[in-house]
Amino acid sequence: MYDFKTQQCQAIGPLGDFNYASKVEAFIDDTLYFELYEGAFWTFDFSDKELSTAPESDQPLNLIMMTHLGDKILALHGKKDNEGTMEYYLQTLDKEGNFAPVTLGHNDLNSFAAQSADHKIRHIDSDGEYIFALEVTGSEDDSRYYVTKYTSDFECVYAKEITSILDENDIDHVTYFYAFNDYFVVHDMSVSYTILC
Repeated sequence: MYDFKTQQCQAIGPLGDFNYASKVEAFIDDTLYFELYEGAFWTFDFSDKELSTAPESDQPLNLIMMTHLGDKILALHGKKDNEGTMEYYLQTLDKEGNFAPVTLGHNDLNSFAAQSADHKIRHIDSDGEYIFALEVTGSEDDSRYYVTKYTSDFECVYAKEITSILDENDIDHVTYFYAFNDYFVVHDMSVSYTILC
């Protein structure tokens, strides 16, 4: 761990070889939640300078990304079914280490999600109060992309289709998604484009 104030580096614990994936971290109070190994969920408490593994979900899922939502972690997990299709799941993790499944509410704003059997949440982000999601419906050949905004009670308050924006910029696979204020950023590694909308 590097402390910018003291400009000192301090070892926080032996980890061996690890694979760090960006956008798989969240910070609440003085605790950093992150993934080092595929599926291994860790915490680092900056107050106590203590590194530990976080409780495991009761579902054998791969952690895709996480963000904070108030005093909880919101985690997007994925699991391949028997046919190789990725299924996505949302869960919250509270400070006591309890996982709870999340179901996003449907209304007229995001009725596209309820109407499509091929609906998936691909990316999530949060400003601590609202959840932002990049959602996709349809088949791989005919996908429709949406940016959605949810309250902390998981009710949709905004939805905007962005398929044409992605098509105009030759983005066919969003690898990063960030949302802040009234803006969102998508990035495609294959063509090295970043779009701020």
